[in-house]
Amino acid sequence: MVMDGKEMEFGVCNARDAILDELASLTPTSVEATDADDAGTRLWAAQWWPLCFAAHTTKIAPVATKLLGAPLVLWWDSVGEAWRCTIDRCSHRLAPLSEGRLSDGCLECPYHGWTFDGEGSCKRIPQQREDQKINQRRASVLALPCREVQGLIWVWGGALFDGIESTPLEGDQGPVLVEPIERAGVEHSDYSRDLHMDWSTLCENVMDPAHLPFTHHKTISSRSKAAPITFGKLEQFSPTGFSAERLEPVGKLSFRAPLLVLAETHRNGSYSDWNAVYAVPLEPGRCRLLVRVVFEVSKLPVPLKWILGFAFTKQPTWLTHLTTHKILEDDNIFLHAQGHTYRAGSRSQLAPGWRRRLHMPITSDAMVVAFHKWLDEFTSGAGALWSPQMVQTGSPTDALPRRSSREEVLERYESHVAHCSACSGALNNARGVRRFADSAVALSLLLAGAVARARAAALVLAALAFFAARACAQLEEMMTVGQYPPPRNA
Repeated sequence: MVMDGKEMEFGVCNARDAILDELASLTPTSVEATDADDAGTRLWAAQWWPLCFAAHTTKIAPVATKLLGAPLVLWWDSVGEAWRCTIDRCSHRLAPLSEGRLSDGCLECPYHGWTFDGEGSCKRIPQQREDQKINQRRASVLALPCREVQGLIWVWGGALFDGIESTPLEGDQGPVLVEPIERAGVEHSDYSRDLHMDWSTLCENVMDPAHLPFTHHKTISSRSKAAPITFGKLEQFSPTGFSAERLEPVGKLSFRAPLLVLAETHRNGSYSDWNAVYAVPLEPGRCRLLVRVVFEVSKLPVPLKWILGFAFTKQPTWLTHLTTHKILEDDNIFLHAQGHTYRAGSRSQLAPGWRRRLHMPITSDAMVVAFHKWLDEFTSGAGALWSPQMVQTGSPTDALPRRSSREEVLERYESHVAHCSACSGALNNARGVRRFADSAVALSLLLAGAVARARAAALVLAALAFFAARACAQLEEMMTVGQYPPPRNA
């Protein structure tokens, strides 16, 4: 490691935190630059990345997404009964394949009908004579290995980078999973959203439990719960991440580099819960959050057992997601601004001069400090490695992203609903009911005016239809944009 504990002041504390001491005591190691560069590339490229939750992803249309700057399209192969993923560019004229349609397990380009299978091979060119052979070397598109594991759709990133295996090597350990989900008596809830913040800003936020009482006051916490947080000795600080025990409440915080932050809490020999956050870099200044809230429901006390049991297993997914939107938007506004400020003044570094710019003397900041040290040591402070596919789209990899407006940060439709089948289905139903209710209001009022004997019943029907239409309109608004200010400031 290239790390000198004397180069940073940790602040004056009566009781120095064990993690800060551990970081300060790390001794430099000699690593050849070429080896370090290769290891840094493999950290991002030779990796299984989660794109979305299978249960929330439509199987009837292609879905556009991004990974490490590369535009991708995901779709369900109804013939092979498997998820497929290719680059979202037709080899013909670079039209986005995600605007096309599915046909017999293949993806058809919307521009000229060129059709591609899950391996990326071009199966049909309508404008070509039947006796003419397709030049697959030029006509095929880049395909990524894709699999569904533990309810997530994963792709192998190696195909996006030169010099990295396009498919996993033999003995590959597979995706980074959340083991507690597999346990008996455990239930979980899943949620995803595209955020106007860097992958690293999201990770740092999840490693900071001290923000909960203030940021999430009136949603999932209270300011009265604010207290010092102390972590134990830092464990396994390496390119693959690090972890530390949390002393009160008892638990553990782990970073499984470069994509998963797992916080676990164990309550006095009673139940345990886990908060698993996958941070997927989409492009500079943007990431996708995939969060799994896991509870040991079988050990919960009554009535909490009934409440959470219903929430995890019976409550409509779209209603759960509406609640989660509200929690997430507690800190969306300032996290976007914070991350933007980190990068200001430099186009090459993620957080230039953080040692001088950030004052973190308290023990609850220990894991944030460890994360910044990890970024410095294993990514040279630059964070995510962007795929060459991003450069081919004409997008610069070192440009400072434009700061988004409040409306863009609070927007819910494109960032979630559009790629969540549960929420988009609920929104379409609400719009349909609203149209019907609006028509019912008009017809009821006409009936009330035309037929005297039916006037009372018609007016009641008109009132009911009116309230149904307003409720649907309110739901549509909630599906589209979040509210401001957040509950803590109200």
